[in-house]
Amino acid sequence: MAIKSIRIKNILSFRDFKLQNLADINCLIGKNNSGKSNLLKAIDFYYKSLNDEPVNNLNLLSSYSNHGEIEITFDTNRLEDVIRTKKENSSYQKHMYKTMFKSELSEWEYLYKKSDNKKQYTLTLKIHKNNSISWSNQDKDIREIIHRIYPFFSIDTRRIDLYDWKYLWNIITKLKFLNTSNLPREELISFIDSKISSKSNSYKEYVEKINDITDTSQYDYQEMLLNYIKVGLKGHTFLIDGFDLTKQSDGTNSYKFIEIFLHLVISLTRREFITPTVFIDEPEIGLHPKKAEQLIDSLHIIYSNLKSTSEKWEKGKYKTPNPKFIFSTHNPSILKTTVKLFNKKDEHKVYHLTCKKNKHHAVTSCSTMNSYFEDDRFVNVFDDNEAKLFFSNFILFVEGETELELFGNLSLKRVFPALNKIDVYKTNEVMLKAINPTKSNVAIPYLVLYDADKMINIDLKNGAINFLSKEVDIFKIRNSLKYSFWGSKNAYLHKRLGSILKLNGVKNHLTDNKLAFKKRNISDLIEKINSILLEKERILLAPNTIEGFLISSRSQRIFIKWIKIEFLKNSTPGSKGDVNVIIEKYKNTILDKSKLERCFLSIFTGWNSSKEISQDNMIFAHKIRAMMLNHIVSKFKESQITKPERLIIFRMLLKGKSDTLCSIENNNYNHISKETKVLIKFLDKNVIKFIPSCNSKTGGWVSSFLNFSIEELRGTATTPAELEKAFAFTFPQISRIIEDVSSSID
Repeated sequence: MAIKSIRIKNILSFRDFKLQNLADINCLIGKNNSGKSNLLKAIDFYYKSLNDEPVNNLNLLSSYSNHGEIEITFDTNRLEDVIRTKKENSSYQKHMYKTMFKSELSEWEYLYKKSDNKKQYTLTLKIHKNNSISWSNQDKDIREIIHRIYPFFSIDTRRIDLYDWKYLWNIITKLKFLNTSNLPREELISFIDSKISSKSNSYKEYVEKINDITDTSQYDYQEMLLNYIKVGLKGHTFLIDGFDLTKQSDGTNSYKFIEIFLHLVISLTRREFITPTVFIDEPEIGLHPKKAEQLIDSLHIIYSNLKSTSEKWEKGKYKTPNPKFIFSTHNPSILKTTVKLFNKKDEHKVYHLTCKKNKHHAVTSCSTMNSYFEDDRFVNVFDDNEAKLFFSNFILFVEGETELELFGNLSLKRVFPALNKIDVYKTNEVMLKAINPTKSNVAIPYLVLYDADKMINIDLKNGAINFLSKEVDIFKIRNSLKYSFWGSKNAYLHKRLGSILKLNGVKNHLTDNKLAFKKRNISDLIEKINSILLEKERILLAPNTIEGFLISSRSQRIFIKWIKIEFLKNSTPGSKGDVNVIIEKYKNTILDKSKLERCFLSIFTGWNSSKEISQDNMIFAHKIRAMMLNHIVSKFKESQITKPERLIIFRMLLKGKSDTLCSIENNNYNHISKETKVLIKFLDKNVIKFIPSCNSKTGGWVSSFLNFSIEELRGTATTPAELEKAFAFTFPQISRIIEDVSSSID
């Protein structure tokens, strides 16, 4: 195998950074400036130093220490197996054996040493404050062997020469051992001469004349090998679909360069004990997302075609270790395709890099993502929308479309710019179990927003609050705190949850219409629970539903104003026929309450009138509408509905729930009073019907109301800070979520 693990201390942004147990395919993800490029710089510096190449020194993280370290551990299992068990080793293999292994044990001891599948070699490079370097092993031969057997190749896609691929030729010569010493130059010249100019010896004479005139240095091994390889090929100029590179787009050239590079590295190392590590920085640059997927898919095809998975011999397949590929990426398509295709044990790993700033430094940390998903339901639907969450600054998990509309509102984002930096994701339990940052082990702040019915059920027969063991299970949370140390914060939370759970199944008095509690404040109870859920589970419960965040006692004045304006704006006279005829019919009629409703619905049908309405008739129509508004107010008074209950009814009309978690669509609706049902039906028929945005849960009323509210609040605020303060007072729960988001984003 190639590089097994990397540890970097006190260099660049790394205090004590570990990248452990690399898989065959590795994705590095994280925000810009999280340390991905620094990792490439560190590995590149290490390898150039192995080969004594001139390179700019790396900065130490802290000047208080006199040095930094780059420690790389190599898996030597295959190398040892090959050079210790082969009877007829090449001279170079004998050199490796003598240099790296023979000194450890005598050959006799080795024969009786138990096999060990954890053979590895660690070599540490120290970078000193005075810019000098030193190695943990000073033997230059060992460093040369590591550089040769475990080569490191890197591609920075921003700096690929898209029209000259000579770098690929350089790679090819480093992936194969060929004994060129068995090809003496004189014999080779004679052989070629005999084939192309056997009678005249013109080739041989031609070469000799050049030698007489010029003085050239000897080929090194790589140059000689490359020349021999090129002789066996049709040519050395790369083509794409038969066309020169200059005829292709930059994206096509970049894609084909990386694809050919990956295929060469895998194919040419299948029968070698050379095991390279490849680092590709942002392979997606210049590629369409589908093309990025295709790149990983192409890699998977050749990877699978050459990898033996059976105990028996398979033609064309090998058990030799694969190269290590590291993709530093910001592309959800690459992450998604890697996770889905390379889904067998140890085929892939995802490392999430984060960078935290303190007074003096920015320090990179690394966590290994839990990216093997056992639930096939999730794997089948895992797509770019899910993959992009692992690149997020903050994830807000929500249940439905209303929440997406709320937190995606442009007016709200202008007031609170932090919302532009978050991802709002509609989830369910299957998805949440897989991609919740705590479960997937990535350091991304998040919040899960649930309706109250994910934790409690309210029995409308006796008002009992029953705590459920569903998505939000406070029984389970309390049990997890059971053995907390006395006096600790967790012990205190355990006690508080125990106090709350004493309410489980206890009867409560409800209002006559079953819409609310008489004495208990359900919002206060939810708030107490939220203070624990936020800390322990990063969960926030709505007091009923998300509609309750918008329609509450604090926003009552603005809501009533908005719904009145919307009613007046959208209720216009019209009918299928001539509405003037209908209006004339009612002009001389004495309108009692029942006739008023009939008159209103006859004139305001929702149809655009095909004929122009006379001015007198228009005045009459507006008079009827004003009378209807007064009639609606009187309906509330007659039903003895309180102001809080008025809001509850409107919340239910807009597909929300009452304080007792009753909605128009659930079974609890059967328990509310007949008078309340009549009022709800009346309002639906005479008010909600005329406001298009209110006719469905996702009709757009949330955006309309939120836009209106922000403009209303803006009229009373002179500064952005005052506007935020006014919004926080009017919509406290929404403000709380935004505050949590803002404090979690750097």
